[in-house]
Amino acid sequence: MRWLIRYARSRQVPASAAAVALVALAVWALHGPKPADQAMAILVLTANVAAASVGLGGWDAVLERTAAIRWMPRRAAHVLLAGACAGAALLTVQAAGVKLAPAEVVVRDSAGLVGLAALGAGDRRHRLRCSGGGRSRLA
Repeated sequence: MRWLIRYARSRQVPASAAAVALVALAVWALHGPKPADQAMAILVLTANVAAASVGLGGWDAVLERTAAIRWMPRRAAHVLLAGACAGAALLTVQAAGVKLAPAEVVVRDSAGLVGLAALGAGDRRHRLRCSGGGRSRLA
């Protein structure tokens, strides 16, 4: 259990969870009496996934390759949990009375957005590995 707490802290999960909750609370508080369109739901999901994806990319590709415990299952669980939390936050706001989008749209879009975030995090690690760890080639 200690490794889970350490992993969560190293990937900024508490700050990400606070940001997702803050976005959901802001949408709930600022929503007016008129029905919102689906663009607002996409904006909220994008903000939630962006906040949750902060810790997906590792800072040092060499360090992650030499880890004693395989990181791929942990990272996959992190991606799945980030997508579930992003969608659940929007669905919770909708349960509180703010109708933004159907549940099917929320699930589909949160899965797609978190998949794009995971691809971006993997691309960042690849670029760091190919560019010499983020150092400038001119230095």
